[in-house]
Amino acid sequence: MTLSASTQLAVVDHFIENYSRTEFEFIISLFPVSKLSEEIKSNERKFRTYLKGFRPDKLPIKRFQEIFYKSIYSGKNITLALQLNNLVKGYTLKMDKLISDRIEPAKTVKEKIKSNNIDTFTKLLDLLIENNYDQSDKIIVYFKMLNIELTDDQLQYLHKNFEQLLVNRSVRLLVEKEVSEKYKQEIKDLTYNLKDELKDKENQIKQQQEILEQVRKEYQSIIFTKDREFKNREAEYNLDIEKKVQGNIKSKKRINELESREQSMINKIKEQENKISNITSLLDKKEREMIPQIESKWNTLNTELLNQQANLKHTIRILEGHKNNLTLVVEKLDYKKSELEKVILSYEENGGKVISNIKDLMSKFGFESTNMRSQNRVHFIAGNKSEVDIETVDRFDFIEDLSDNLNISGVQDFYINDMARYLYAIFVSGMSPLLIGYNTRKMANALSNLFNGSNADIISLPPGFDDMNELNRVVNSSMSKVLLIENAVDNISDFIYLPLLKQNNDKFILFSMESSEHLNLISQSIFNYMVPIDVDSILQYVKNPGDLIKTKTDITVFNYTIDENLVRTNLRHLKKIAPIYFLSPSTKIRWAEVMAVIDSLDINKAFYCIIVFSLTMLCRQTKKTEELSKYIQQQNLEPEMFKFLNSFIVDSI
Repeated sequence: MTLSASTQLAVVDHFIENYSRTEFEFIISLFPVSKLSEEIKSNERKFRTYLKGFRPDKLPIKRFQEIFYKSIYSGKNITLALQLNNLVKGYTLKMDKLISDRIEPAKTVKEKIKSNNIDTFTKLLDLLIENNYDQSDKIIVYFKMLNIELTDDQLQYLHKNFEQLLVNRSVRLLVEKEVSEKYKQEIKDLTYNLKDELKDKENQIKQQQEILEQVRKEYQSIIFTKDREFKNREAEYNLDIEKKVQGNIKSKKRINELESREQSMINKIKEQENKISNITSLLDKKEREMIPQIESKWNTLNTELLNQQANLKHTIRILEGHKNNLTLVVEKLDYKKSELEKVILSYEENGGKVISNIKDLMSKFGFESTNMRSQNRVHFIAGNKSEVDIETVDRFDFIEDLSDNLNISGVQDFYINDMARYLYAIFVSGMSPLLIGYNTRKMANALSNLFNGSNADIISLPPGFDDMNELNRVVNSSMSKVLLIENAVDNISDFIYLPLLKQNNDKFILFSMESSEHLNLISQSIFNYMVPIDVDSILQYVKNPGDLIKTKTDITVFNYTIDENLVRTNLRHLKKIAPIYFLSPSTKIRWAEVMAVIDSLDINKAFYCIIVFSLTMLCRQTKKTEELSKYIQQQNLEPEMFKFLNSFIVDSI
């Protein structure tokens, strides 16, 4: 039954008002670490300050005394107070049983104590001293736990005689030990003196037992032989009689059974012959009726299928020809695009102000207008700034806080932990997330608040934006650790923003797209630097989300050595999906590094994250979700993961 709020507060006040710190710490020392650590284990993050990297069940008793005292006396922690109150009740019940076994019923003892019965009080003191109550103050704490207030006579007796009681117990234990050792020695000496005499008696007894055993065996053999002869004769006679009686009974019974079965078989044979005759007639009739219809339908369907097969083969040959032609055109366009990018970058790096001079020259001939100038305006939204004192220096703390912020930002509970690991692995691998869908700003803010306690700076680019220097200036002037660049990937040329990803700066840059419809139109080289993430499929409605967690994350959280063996293992996984979705060799290596980081955090989750957050969306745009589903079925996955992935892919079709 749940206690009311006032009752719970009364438990806290009871400890504070009735026990000093020394008395309270003695109460804590009465219980094992396994019991004291139960509540702390269930909420380690709340007690992180006290744990200092230790597991709760490995803390010394002094640390538990400090945790419980400060939490209850200073923090008025109701949960720990209720836990300790239950432990005290259990302890007093255990002591009541011991008192009942050793003195008299515990209820009677308590009544006598309350009525100032010194004799019973003395017996209880002896029992408590035997159970490690080695100080008079500890005796008083025990009576406080029973809510018994000692009388002045009892307190005077306790303070006056406690030391003598301790001495008496020590003397009693010493005397018991000496007496025990003395009797052990006397028994040992007596045993030694009587050893030879006992041995002679044992030999005599053994001889008499052997004689008795021999006589017993002789008589037993005679009795056994006679008994066996009698039983054999009796059994032979009874068996002979029984065989004759049973033989007659069985013969009569068998004759009757055979006669009955013979008649029954004759009747069944007649019935079966009639049924076979009727069924044969019906089958012959149906066969005559159905054979012409079956032959006609089969010939018609066979002709149609042969025609469809021929048409499909012809169509496939035509489509393969178109595909080959389109492939050649795409390869030529990619080659030309690559050459053009190299030329443009060469102009930017070596030509100084050549491009800007060309623009000035074009403007003199009237090719620049107000609309063209407005295309290069960057819309910048600065995040709110605030000071935070909490610093995160451990990657698991960062991932846990990011999970909470993603949940607050609208990501479904089922995905928050895996999405947090995915984003962490992308940053460790030196790549950027490409957030696709609605609510991307909230996800950027969830990250940014963990770096400097404020929302991310937003950079929104107009369609056709082409001023790379202006974009670099805006990014470099931003004071935020996290930036979200909108309308870049699907609206402007990639050579404008890709240099940002190639620079080794200390900012975390995210990109976003409103929809995945144009994914198949962007250059595949983008995926060498970005990992696309399907945001729409993992969102939910949050009625009262609450405030985001604000921390200051140390950049060393992302200093992580990637395991090469895990990279090679995941690279083999990515190579197998080539028939389903094409990824360039360099993209496979970069994504394999992301997967290796995830596997180092949580075994066998990397493949799951890539499928759920990225590949399903990409395959949906190329109409290859059914092929992806078949690929999943061929993998040796755990039943629970296979069931979820297959359902997730099917739902996305």
